[in-house]
Amino acid sequence: MTFALLGLSRAGVSLASCLKAAGHSCLGAWSPHDAGNGRPPAAELGLNYANWEDWCGLSPELLLLACSDQAMPEVVQRLMAAGWGERDVLVLHVSGCLALDVLAPLTQREPRGAAIHPLRAFPTWDLSGDSLKGVFCALEAGSQCGELVRELFEGMGARVFSIAGAHKAAYHASAAMASNLVLALLQEAEDVLSSAAPGGSQVREILGCLASQVVEEYRCRGARDALTGPVERGSVATVKAHLAALARLDGESVSLYRALSRRLLLLARAKNPGAEELYDRIRGVLESPDPPATPE
Repeated sequence: MTFALLGLSRAGVSLASCLKAAGHSCLGAWSPHDAGNGRPPAAELGLNYANWEDWCGLSPELLLLACSDQAMPEVVQRLMAAGWGERDVLVLHVSGCLALDVLAPLTQREPRGAAIHPLRAFPTWDLSGDSLKGVFCALEAGSQCGELVRELFEGMGARVFSIAGAHKAAYHASAAMASNLVLALLQEAEDVLSSAAPGGSQVREILGCLASQVVEEYRCRGARDALTGPVERGSVATVKAHLAALARLDGESVSLYRALSRRLLLLARAKNPGAEELYDRIRGVLESPDPPATPE
């Protein structure tokens, strides 16, 4: 299959690398935001970076849209003005939040649009060609296009599942919570541990090891049965000590600890229904406006 890439995002360039590794041919790449950091990976991949006019002269079988969500409506209109709406080409966007209907102007003539989103982080351009192996990908498409895209991505090692357009924003929020927001929590934990036991990169190793173990337990058991720690055990004194220690650092850590611990209480109550009184005491501590004092 021949394809053309629009957008030099980390995900777009990485997916283009996978397509090329699978034997598909990239006719050219263009970006609506011609940033200097986009050209090097395009050149390394042999993506034949082109200007707009030359790129519009290409005749690919697949048009891969990998621009930002904010730019997508404008890009679609620009493609329409250039006559892409009349071409016999499969249009595929890789946004996790935008529904397929953002492509409606381009795909009205026949059902030839699809959207697929890899559930993995691309902190940089992955030029290995195997960044989809074992990765779950959310697919929104009609039956005809869906089978084609599913076969294409499964051929690159992806694990494809279907998602309805109406649920894309909630799906993407869930993905952000399980990835981006976890990083925020890990950074907060790193800051707290560094203040108690400075250790540079060792702090990340310590917390990373613990977090990996927790994630593995979650995968095997689910959140409720994987839950351990002072909230689950009903250790009021320990929770008080945590709040007092965090209060001496900054208010943000305390607020985060309170909010997440209240969520943990729901899991703890489900896991240990006979400990309601103890959990009520912990909730009272978490909801108290003032941090409890502990001996220095």
